[in-house]
Amino acid sequence: MIILTNFILSIYIILLWIIPVVVINRRKMYDQRFTCRQWLFPLEFLFQLWFEKITNNSRIACRILHIITFIFSEFWLFLPLGFLISLGIDPKEHIAILLILMYYFPIGSICFWFQPRAGKVYRTK
Repeated sequence: MIILTNFILSIYIILLWIIPVVVINRRKMYDQRFTCRQWLFPLEFLFQLWFEKITNNSRIACRILHIITFIFSEFWLFLPLGFLISLGIDPKEHIAILLILMYYFPIGSICFWFQPRAGKVYRTK
């Protein structure tokens, strides 16, 4: 039973990462400003594109929205916790996967607080 629940929790993590990557690749939404963050945190990258769209590229509004997603990012943890509790499994047995979820989404949200300006080209000497 532990192997099955570890597998299901791993699938949960993979789906929260792979589905946004597939969306980014299919729509060809590449952005040079967020290259590293785009592939490490694809769900937050999709949030970033959506926030830029609804705020008309206002940097301060995008930051405020990312701060709000930081506050709500721990709610991603409730779904697997509810799954484990509904099956009568002690969440302490799966602490590693739950810790990955607990830190992955807030770190992704914090990474998008600091963003370069759109259209500005950075050159080195």
